[in-house]
Amino acid sequence: MIGSPLYGLGKGAVGVDVLYTRLDGTALGHIVTDGSIAGAFGNTASALDEAAGSIASCTKANFEYPRCGELAIQKPESERVKVKDLRDEY
Repeated sequence: MIGSPLYGLGKGAVGVDVLYTRLDGTALGHIVTDGSIAGAFGNTASALDEAAGSIASCTKANFEYPRCGELAIQKPESERVKVKDLRDEY
């Protein structure tokens, strides 16, 4: 989704909705993040990079890879970390 510049001249955002699932389709988590597009000539590439950084931080904070080649597993509740700027919590 692309943000609208209605709330300020040249301001907008690219929103990203992420659903973490197991291979069987069971949902593990859901986050919504965004990247800002600033200025009259702002571009979506930098906004996507900003959103991707938030997604990577959330993934690293909430999932772990036990051994090379294995599927990721969700960290125990006590080890999960709230990631700044995400709209949904785990």
